[in-house]
This record gives sequence, C-alpha cells and structure tokens, in this order.
Amino acid sequence: MRPSNFRLAQKNFLRGFNEISQVPWSKSFNHLQDLPPRMKKMLAKYPHKKSAEEERLSVLRQIVPVKDRIKLWNIVPGDMIRVCGEEDNIRQVFGVNKFKNLVYLRNTKNNDDENEEVPSNPPSVHYSKCELFLGEREFPPAPGETEGFAVPVFATKITCTTPRYDPFMRRYDWTRRALETDPPLLGMEKEGMVIPWPTYTKPTLPPLNPDMDTPATAAKEVTWNPTTLFYPPSSPKKVKALEDAYLRHINPSATGIPTMEYEPTRLPPMEYMIATELSNPHGGTRRKLRAEARLEERKKARSEFFKAELANLDGRTRKEAGIEAEFKWKERLRHEKKVATRLAWIKRGARAKVLWKRERKAKKENRQLEQLKSLELLPADNQSLPPTVTV
Repeated sequence: MRPSNFRLAQKNFLRGFNEISQVPWSKSFNHLQDLPPRMKKMLAKYPHKKSAEEERLSVLRQIVPVKDRIKLWNIVPGDMIRVCGEEDNIRQVFGVNKFKNLVYLRNTKNNDDENEEVPSNPPSVHYSKCELFLGEREFPPAPGETEGFAVPVFATKITCTTPRYDPFMRRYDWTRRALETDPPLLGMEKEGMVIPWPTYTKPTLPPLNPDMDTPATAAKEVTWNPTTLFYPPSSPKKVKALEDAYLRHINPSATGIPTMEYEPTRLPPMEYMIATELSNPHGGTRRKLRAEARLEERKKARSEFFKAELANLDGRTRKEAGIEAEFKWKERLRHEKKVATRLAWIKRGARAKVLWKRERKAKKENRQLEQLKSLELLPADNQSLPPTVTV
C-alpha cells in the first residue's frame, strides 16, 4: 500500500472507530473490515509506545477483533433497553459503535434528556449487557386475587431473518424476533414474537442566526464591472495597442504612456486583465496550457516534416516515403529529447559540479606527485637500492 493510501485508510478507520451511529439501519457491513496490515505491524511493534501517537494507538487497541464484531445489530438507536443488573431501569439507546460493540445510552436514568439531540458524554455499555424492552403485558391475577397486573417484559434471546438489501432505500432490512422473554410469555409462537423497529426522526438543524446572514440587497449589489477590452489579443501585433488602450482605460487623464503617474483613487479593478500574470506558473492549469501548446507545436512540425518528405520522393513510392518519414521523425524526437535532457542537466548545475570535481581531483593528484618528488630519505641500515638503480 502506498503511503498516501495508508494515510487515507488510517484516517477513515480512526474516524469510523470513534463514530457513534445514530440511525437504526445498516447501509453496509464495512464495520467487519480488518485493520490495514501496516496498522497491525505498528501495534505489534509498539505495543506500549509512549509518544505523541499514544492517543491514536490507544484508540486502535480498543478495537474489537473482526471475529468478535456483531454483523446484524438488533439493538439500534431509539430502542428502550434494560442493562443487566439494573432491575426495572429502562433507558433509551442514543447510538451504537459497531467497531467496539458498544451501546450508548442517554445521560440520565430517568430520561430527562430525551429531547436532547446530542447528549454530552453519553454512558456506554457492552452489547451483551442489554435486554430489549418489549413493553408492558397484562398477566392473569395471582392465586387469591381478582385483578391482573401489568409487568414490563424484556427480550433475553433475539434472533433475526436473513438480511435483504433494499436498492430503493439503499440499506439492509431484516426482521428481529424475541425467542425468550423475562418474564416468559404464554402462547408465544415457536418462531418468536416480531419486534418492530423504532421510528427514526431526522435531527433538526438549529435555527440560523439572522445577524450572521448577508442581506439580499448586499448580495445583489454590483461591486465590479469587467473591462470591455479583449485579452489576450488575437495576434501578437496587437499586444502593444491593447496595453496602451487598457492604460488609457484605467487612467483616462494620463497623457504619457506608459511613463504616467497613476491616480490610485481612480483605478478600477485590474485583476481581470492581469489574471494570467498573477496566476501560479507551476499550477496545474498553467502546466496544462504549456503542455497543450507544446503538443500543438509538435503536431504542426510533424505535418510540415511529412509534407517536405513527400514533396521529394526521389524514386520512392508515397508509402515508402511515409514509412521513412515516420522513422526520421521518431529519430528526430529522440534526438530532441536527448538534447533537452542534456540542457536540463547543464542548467541545474550538474555539469559545473562534475567539472569542479575533476579539477579538485587533478589538483589532489598533482599535489601528491609533488610531495613524492620532493621526498628525501636519509641513509640508514634498513634501506637498500636495487642493483639496477643508481643515485
């Protein structure tokens, strides 16, 4: 994976790990994707890294393995649940995190913040600790009593049908059923009791601040009128005439052009006429224009080259002349590319650097040779000359 793709994947994964989904349906099963291999290597290499990336690595360590993630979520935002261990304490689901198998609840236990769109720091519990609230059911009276009583019923075991993709709604749909309840319900079918999905209300946007809005009169006010002169000119001969006309247009009282003194208070906007000069020469648009100009010039030169070759057949057929012209044209392009590469190599200073290295190497060799020539050895017992050498 290339570094740019890795950074993009890392950003998307980190956003998904911390994202709290507030819709009761699933548009895809992307939460079942595994970490990129590079992230796995990072976690294996730095299991306890203490640096600026500690927070990011701690988020990655909280991810549930793919084999333990829940594919079909039967507890979704909007449901009423009971947390195991909290008897008869019914709370509403605010959102879910499918990468961590966490269910986020409303802040208060008595649902005082039910109208709050985005609660601050919502508490979270694991998916396995939630029991879905099915409503209150009427039970027959106990022995010795005459009136029945209503008891809240919770689903302790839930199953679902095979998911089916709805191309119109662009999401997956399935039916959830309660197989076991607490307390048990009499007369429940073997397939279980169908549990309806909660209704989803789209969150409303906060009202706009009228003080921050621009009035219609200010938005429709004309603040700039472009010049009527045409630029760039149709031919190079009209450049000077158009420049003088534009200078007279921005300063009609001027007598000498272009050595006139401008009046800043009377100058109209100039960005329209000098947009080309102010644009970035290294930007994509300017580079594209230069490439198109080079391509057009090359096509024109090729056409002229072929016309010159076909005008002088010299005993060849037009087909043979065309094949030879194509070969010569490719050789010419290859030679021009080689020359351009050589000129670019010289322009960036590589040639001067090579010459400087050669000069420095030659000076070093001459210096070493002079040192050897001026070397004098004193007579000693451990020195001897070959018989063929005379001093």
